[in-house]
Amino acid sequence: SACGAVTSRELKLWNILDGKCNHTIVIGGALGGLPALRFPFAFLPTASKGLEIWDLLKNEKIRTIPTNIFSYQLRNQFLYILNKHSKLKLYKVKEVTSTSVHGDKLWGREICWPVEGPSIGSIPRFQIERARALILTTTGNAQDVLLVIRLNKSTVNKARKQQLTGAISKCINKCSRT
Repeated sequence: SACGAVTSRELKLWNILDGKCNHTIVIGGALGGLPALRFPFAFLPTASKGLEIWDLLKNEKIRTIPTNIFSYQLRNQFLYILNKHSKLKLYKVKEVTSTSVHGDKLWGREICWPVEGPSIGSIPRFQIERARALILTTTGNAQDVLLVIRLNKSTVNKARKQQLTGAISKCINKCSRT
């Protein structure tokens, strides 16, 4: 296969203001998907090793997260990796980009959901929103299923509680003045 023949690839960081290449990193192995940038870090899925995280300024690999990668997203402080038809892994971006946190000490969570029928066919797609994950998957019976998974329930509840507490305080202050 074409990917199997690739022994290295280049990642170039261009300055769009002057049209010059600022950094070039030569990386061994085949590409496993599109890179993502959270400067100065680049996230590079590989065909066989997992997700590599590179520091572009230092030209060095910070770590590899060894997992299958169907797709991944960076959203706010989290890295989300879809590594199976029914599993989403979460990591903190601050930790995976740090050399001081060892791989076995990384904070991580897994979100799993049931799959009806055989999990064959298309690879699920997902989108992370403010407080939920949307996952579109196809069952072995050729049915499309949209899963909505609520995230940060405690954070959402805390924010709502603070809003209500603030509104009640304003009301009490207003009522005490009259």
